[in-house]
Amino acid sequence: FLFGLLDDRFDLPPTPQLAFQFILSLVALATLLWLERFTLPFFGLVTLDAYPWGPWVYVPLTILWVMGMMNTVNWLIGDERLISIRPKDPEDQTIYITKRQTKRMTLVVQMIVPAVVFLFGAWVMIIRRLR
Repeated sequence: FLFGLLDDRFDLPPTPQLAFQFILSLVALATLLWLERFTLPFFGLVTLDAYPWGPWVYVPLTILWVMGMMNTVNWLIGDERLISIRPKDPEDQTIYITKRQTKRMTLVVQMIVPAVVFLFGAWVMIIRRLR
C-alpha cells in the first residue's frame, strides 16, 4: 500500500517497482503462502507434490504468480474503464394488487403489527416485575 502511494506520487521507474514486488513475494513465501496446485486449461488440476521436482518449483512459481498479479492490478488501475462495473438498467417491476389485498395489507400494517409489538412489550414488562 505504501509503495503504491509512493509510486503514484513520484511515478517510479520499473526497476524499483519490480524490486518491491519481488520483496513482497518473498514476504508471501515467508508467511507460508505458495502455490502447491493449480488448474490449467486442457490439462486439469496440476499438483506439484506429485512430481519429484515439485517442491523446487514452489518458490519461483509463487514469486512469478504474486508479481504477475500485482502487475495485472496495476495495469487495470491504469485504465479505470477496465475495472468498473456498469449498473444494470432498472426493470419495470410494477406490482398489481386487488382491493381485497390492499385491505388485508392495511389491516396487518396498521392493526396486527402494532398489537404484536404492544403485547410483546407488555409481556416483557410483566416478566421483569415478577423478578
